[in-house]
Amino acid sequence: MTAGDLCTTIINDLNRNDTSLSDTVLLNIQSSITEYETQRFYFNEQILTCTLSATDTYSLALWDASGNNVSDVIEVDFMEIVINATRNYQLQEFTSQDLALLSSNAQGIRGYPTHFSIFNQAIKIYPQANTEYTGRIYAHVKFSPIPTGGFSVSNPWTNDGADLIRNATLKRLWGRKFRDYDAAQAAGVAEQASLLALRRRTDALSDQRISGYL
Repeated sequence: MTAGDLCTTIINDLNRNDTSLSDTVLLNIQSSITEYETQRFYFNEQILTCTLSATDTYSLALWDASGNNVSDVIEVDFMEIVINATRNYQLQEFTSQDLALLSSNAQGIRGYPTHFSIFNQAIKIYPQANTEYTGRIYAHVKFSPIPTGGFSVSNPWTNDGADLIRNATLKRLWGRKFRDYDAAQAAGVAEQASLLALRRRTDALSDQRISGYL
């Protein structure tokens, strides 16, 4: 489903045969996604890769899941490297302070990385790689935003998360644009039901259990 398809569904839900609403609906879809993208669901967990070579610090912007349109990393669960294309080695996470202390006591050492820390939107590894390795992080990610006029854009929020975003957007429109607070309340109830369904689905598919809240 594209963002345009979702817009059409929402306009039909509003029972308003008015295509001029499309831009307003899309704007509210964007706002609804922003509201929920910091929460973890099964579809915004990704494995991102980066080539590790002659440095010990790698901006999170360098990590990318090919074809998944990831724009940012919200939380890193763990990190591993691929050694000789046959062995996956999981790195131990340190605080940035502990890793800085470890690095300062063993300057100039090269090898396959064994530790990492996260600081200032970057991953720092120790020791610095002695050759090229593929690094992988398992992470909660943010997808590239749907741009203004991006009716042809499709991402997991317009597919896996479509029912949640549909009801969240309806709640916004009924309450803020049309001032129909009964309809907004009904959409809010549907939104919570959609959220609960997504959380249950996430619990079934992920080992990252979500703490429920309303």
